[in-house]
Amino acid sequence: MSPASRSPRRRGRARGRLADRRERRLRGGPRARRRRRAARPAGPTALAAPAPAAQPGGLAAAAPAPAADCTRLERGANLAGCDLSGSDLGFVDLQGANLTGANVDGANLVGARLQEATLLDASLRGADLTASYLQEALLRGSDLRAATLRGANAGRAVLDGANLAGANLTGLDLGGASLVGADLDGALLSETGLTNANLSVVNWASTACPEGPEAIPGGVQLCVGTP
Repeated sequence: MSPASRSPRRRGRARGRLADRRERRLRGGPRARRRRRAARPAGPTALAAPAPAAQPGGLAAAAPAPAADCTRLERGANLAGCDLSGSDLGFVDLQGANLTGANVDGANLVGARLQEATLLDASLRGADLTASYLQEALLRGSDLRAATLRGANAGRAVLDGANLAGANLTGLDLGGASLVGADLDGALLSETGLTNANLSVVNWASTACPEGPEAIPGGVQLCVGTP
């Protein structure tokens, strides 16, 4: 083969080798490495927790309240709407519990701790709350007809609109409590503490006063010996 015919082949091979070297440099150079790193898929990342649904006005929705558990008889328990009628709950500690709309008719609650408990519209007809602790409890609209609260402490409790007709309130401390519109028809008051209590529009009809009634300013009849 003539030198003239070999020369283009050699030149072609030389150019091919030169192109290979250029490609290897491009692949292994810093710029290429940066490009490859940038092109790599990102590693697994933690999923962000979904944001609470927005309410009108831009406020986040509140977490739903836990469901009532009628077997959980302890502080702070949610017993709303539970049927505890006739239960033996003597000396139980339900401080701060939610008993809204619960049925506690005829239950034994002697010495029970119900401080700051919520008993809105609860039914406690005929319940025995002797020596129980009801300080700052919310009993608005509750039914306490014929209940026994002898020697109980309901200081600063809210009993607005509560029905205490025929209840035994002997020795009950209602100091600082609110009884606006409460019904005390036929209730037994003897040595009942009412210091600084709000007694607006209370129904005192047929209130039983073993020591005899006495009038206070406004024409309301209270029992003799009631502080």
